Amino acid sequence: MQLSMETVVLRNKFGDETAIRMLKEAGFDGIDYSFYWPGTPERNMLGEDYISRAREVKSYLKAMDMNCLQAHAPLNPRPVASLELSDPTCLELIRSIEFSGILGVRTLVVHAITPPEGRELIEYNLEFYRFLEPFAREAGVRIAVENLFGPPLERPEQMTEILQNLN
Repeated sequence: MQLSMETVVLRNKFGDETAIRMLKEAGFDGIDYSFYWPGTPERNMLGEDYISRAREVKSYLKAMDMNCLQAHAPLNPRPVASLELSDPTCLELIRSIEFSGILGVRTLVVHAITPPEGRELIEYNLEFYRFLEPFAREAGVRIAVENLFGPPLERPEQMTEILQNLN
């Protein structure tokens, strides 16, 4: 068994390196790197220099003899206007996939999204996950579909329908 902890709270308060060191000193084997709320200026790990930032985090993890056991993609409650690279939400998600690949993450949790007005929830999320699939494959990362405590996909049968249609 390996023990890991999500980094979002510690990283947002202390920065990546201090957060990783604190988790190491507390006895954790690895981290669950969280990309939640990436757009804030002081912690925009998915900005233009995201590749170099990913390499820095990977280097520090290695120096601390730790791994990134899992990651959480940005949590985006806003609807995705279009499943294209020009959409800021899609771009953040793709960058989080690439960042995760550099860290050696095997599994990246990607929460369902709220569809644009007039689009059906299940159908749109199937398109969404299929859109991300080639980027994940190229980065060597598996996408884990996870529900939330509220919309979208708060009902078990919705989650089951998505998973059955993706596999």
